[in-house]
Amino acid sequence: MKKWLSYYQSYMVRPILYKVVARSAIAVAVLLLWNRYVNTGGQLSLGRDGCFVVGVLFLAFAWFSYLKFDGVSFHHLFEKREGEKKKPVRRGTSDIVDFADEHIVSFAELSEREQALCSLTASLICTVIFVVVSVLF
Repeated sequence: MKKWLSYYQSYMVRPILYKVVARSAIAVAVLLLWNRYVNTGGQLSLGRDGCFVVGVLFLAFAWFSYLKFDGVSFHHLFEKREGEKKKPVRRGTSDIVDFADEHIVSFAELSEREQALCSLTASLICTVIFVVVSVLF
């Protein structure tokens, strides 16, 4: 466990937070759509049952991220095709004078191991958030 925690760096906080916010927003949107269109009879509670299922899904995502962090690779599932070109990165044209000297590290700039660690941490944080909400309701 101590070795696992030693991989965290301060520049990894921003990608982790971005992933947590994005995943949580998508999960809440899916939960609200499920409650509106699928759960019409009201048999299941949005806060208790829906959040628990989403928390378990995030736990499964965390497990797969842990496997990737540990070195397990899924061949043929996530490989890019040989002829596939990488899309160009769109950059903003505005200037940020206050932060001109700081380099902001994006998720794409991290190594594969650091990306897996960020995904693992974001999935675990989302798991805790949704399971706590399901326990409270």
